[in-house]
Amino acid sequence: MNLLTNKQIENLHHTACRSFIEDQFYRFEYYDNKNETNYSLTNKIQEQRKKNLIKNFPDKNCVLYFYNNQLEAKICYNYFNKKHKALLCCDLAKMENNKDADSGWCIIIKSKKLSNQFNK
Repeated sequence: MNLLTNKQIENLHHTACRSFIEDQFYRFEYYDNKNETNYSLTNKIQEQRKKNLIKNFPDKNCVLYFYNNQLEAKICYNYFNKKHKALLCCDLAKMENNKDADSGWCIIIKSKKLSNQFNK
């Protein structure tokens, strides 16, 4: 039994835009990925991690979907990661400016089709 339809999951985000992680990489923490955020790593390893993520999720082929909470983001991440390549993220700027610590969740989706709507 599905609690949400595919269409409902695809439209659960409150904001969508072309990805901008190349310009604002350190604004986000990255999860559920071999290059996830880990502050205990050396600067050299951190820079390699950044290069890998930007290479695998180039802005021109990706979109950012923002969610109201972590649960929404994880549901959508699991859905989109089966259809496309996706990355679960936390927007630190959103969390710093909002008293609701659960409000800064987003996903990056690598999809030429989805990104084309923002690249016109």
